[in-house]
Amino acid sequence: MHIAKSLRHPNLAHCDYSVFVVSFRRLLRGSLPLGCAKMKLYYSPFSSNSHRVLAVAAELGVSLELEEIDLSAGQQQTESFLALNPNGKVPVLRHDDLVLWESTAIINYLAETAESRLLWPSTPSARAEVFKWQSWTLNHFVRVSDVFLFENVVKGFFGLGEPNAAALATAHDDMCALYKLLDGVLAPSPFLIGDTCSLADHHLYPAFNIKHHLQLPPLEPYPGLSRWAGAMSETDGWKSLNP
Repeated sequence: MHIAKSLRHPNLAHCDYSVFVVSFRRLLRGSLPLGCAKMKLYYSPFSSNSHRVLAVAAELGVSLELEEIDLSAGQQQTESFLALNPNGKVPVLRHDDLVLWESTAIINYLAETAESRLLWPSTPSARAEVFKWQSWTLNHFVRVSDVFLFENVVKGFFGLGEPNAAALATAHDDMCALYKLLDGVLAPSPFLIGDTCSLADHHLYPAFNIKHHLQLPPLEPYPGLSRWAGAMSETDGWKSLNP
């Protein structure tokens, strides 16, 4: 989505998240190592799954050629894009003959192939811990955070009506239960898997990065989780994306 067009969109013009996206796009142009990129990422600044990939790439120092997909214009449903991802969704990574969709698969590939081994565990047991938390994030956390995304962001973007108060109330209770679980894990440990930030943390963090736009429940009653979120916001990857 072009900046000027996004600001003219009747449902985006006064949306706080659209301001974030404009700033995000400007910052992105100068934040990632883009020279001599061998990998190409099709992304959207409106996609938190794209944010996940961009943050991990920045954390690892991986060069990416970026092509923004205009979701509002339906570019993700064009024949050329569907040839890359028949699901019609971003992000998509192209590296030589490999075309990879799903942000989880993409960040795992980036971490395994990067010169830096910073985020790729060296043992099968450690990798299993990462995969465990990635599975939990997709099967439990994202299922709930997507309710906040749809009700508090997507509906406003596309003029789909007012947020559903009942759905948000249920999601609030479900999210607080997930917060409690995460707080129990993070109270004695800086990160999800011990003392070192891993792919598991980067995989979970995208919704927290835009928590004010999603209107997630406050983190203050959960000190371990709140401390972790603050630490993640200060990692090189996420600092590179935040206006």
